Amino acid sequence: TGKLVNPDDASGAALEDALSEVAVRKCKSGAPDEWELRKEAWLQYDPAFHHISTRAHQSATENRPKPPPSRAYAPRPAVAHVSFKRIRRDLTADSCILAMVYRVLHVHCNESECDSDKQLRGRQMYAKEIKSETALARAVHILTLGAYTWGEDHSSFVNIAGNWRDLGGGDVGSVFQCRQGMAPPNGLDWVKAALLREPSDVMNSEWYRGKESA
Repeated sequence: TGKLVNPDDASGAALEDALSEVAVRKCKSGAPDEWELRKEAWLQYDPAFHHISTRAHQSATENRPKPPPSRAYAPRPAVAHVSFKRIRRDLTADSCILAMVYRVLHVHCNESECDSDKQLRGRQMYAKEIKSETALARAVHILTLGAYTWGEDHSSFVNIAGNWRDLGGGDVGSVFQCRQGMAPPNGLDWVKAALLREPSDVMNSEWYRGKESA
């Protein structure tokens, strides 16, 4: 993007027009021009987008304006085909996925020594050198995706499908597998199932009973 755009090059001109919509061109004397992303464009930045390299994410973190505490970790995902929406619902309601998310969160928030407790399954995860900001970011990203997914209005799709389970999120292994009635789960139901359940139920282990907080 630092190269001069050839006025006779239609593709180059189109690129500059596209960049101008999301960034401001910074001209430097004796150096290639640079493009600085507009503040409003940062709202669409996903810090866990896996098609961007770790180095690029690190650079983005350094240049990104500090977001307010109330802003979600990642932007709302783009509108998807019904089949892909099903994948989102199946993924974010899967009891094994949510158990892994809880474990990652507990590992990073827990301050007590757990890696020597023989009653704890997988206690090696609690070793200090195992902690990973990337793993923590992925866990938060899944929870953010779940909040967006189950917060959507699925009533129109339910009317077409006839049963909310046909849209995903209610099969074997789901936290909604035993849900009664025809009313589909909503965002509040998902938050209760994913974040507010007794940890011993989430992990299927009495070791976690009463560990709502680390």
